[in-house]
Amino acid sequence: MGVFLILGSIFILPETKVTTITLETNQPHSNLFTSRAFWQPTIVLSMASGVLFSYISGSSFIYQQVFNLSTQTFSILYAINGLGIALMSAAAGRLINHFSSQHILQASLLVPFIVVILLIINEWTLNSMWLFIIGIFAIIATFGTTSTIATSQAMQVSATSAGLASAIVGLCANTIGSISSPIVGLFGTTSSLPMIIVIGAFQLLGIISFYLLKPETLEN
Repeated sequence: MGVFLILGSIFILPETKVTTITLETNQPHSNLFTSRAFWQPTIVLSMASGVLFSYISGSSFIYQQVFNLSTQTFSILYAINGLGIALMSAAAGRLINHFSSQHILQASLLVPFIVVILLIINEWTLNSMWLFIIGIFAIIATFGTTSTIATSQAMQVSATSAGLASAIVGLCANTIGSISSPIVGLFGTTSSLPMIIVIGAFQLLGIISFYLLKPETLEN
């Protein structure tokens, strides 16, 4: 599919921006690469992708082998979590009318991390399947808010470099996602703890990135 898309973009897709390439038109690109307002949401979204793909790669083993759920039950839970992402993504559009995008993004990072801590405690104490199911739903659903807000913030930084910005955001998110998937398997699938810890690690990296790369002047 990638090959077809490349060939299509080269030979079929017309250029939509007709401009003379000058130093002035190239300047926004350099601003994009040095902008904290761009890299903060981009890195945060990448870490959120690490969380999502950790869940995708490990959840089937945990639900079916650890908690002994049927394939059909797992499919239902998987669909419910997917619905949660869609609902929270839609909710982000309404929340932005009442809160700043930075506050929404901050909450979308901190709340899942708190849930991760609770899931680790659950693993060591009650080991309740229902607490795990509810906790995972809360973590995965907030990906909808994080991805919506972070993508919007990154794309607003430079209107003249929208294509480049979109490409970088997609590349970073998919790269981290592809790295996270095998990590869960490396630590085993006989317990939910490895997946929870990997999810927690990516969530923590997202929180650190949010604060370290926070622009002095918010550009959103």
